[in-house]
Amino acid sequence: MKLSNFDRVQQLIAKRTDLTVKLDHISTGNYDNSGLGITIRGQYQDDDMINACRQGARMEMERRIREIERELTLLGVIVEE
Repeated sequence: MKLSNFDRVQQLIAKRTDLTVKLDHISTGNYDNSGLGITIRGQYQDDDMINACRQGARMEMERRIREIERELTLLGVIVEE
């Protein structure tokens, strides 16, 4: 990795970490759905609506994480699980 890419790598790692934490929260789906909230026009939706949206949100988070990991790899970073 080039030293000139260090700032970008730090930004990407921070963003990946944030997305990973969010993914963990929406994936757990504990009894009160506290990890994921859905609002429509400022009103929180019920558990059925949250559960209907959960998989789409999880898939999008995973896509964003993969995108960041691809960029990190191109910058010479070895991404470990």
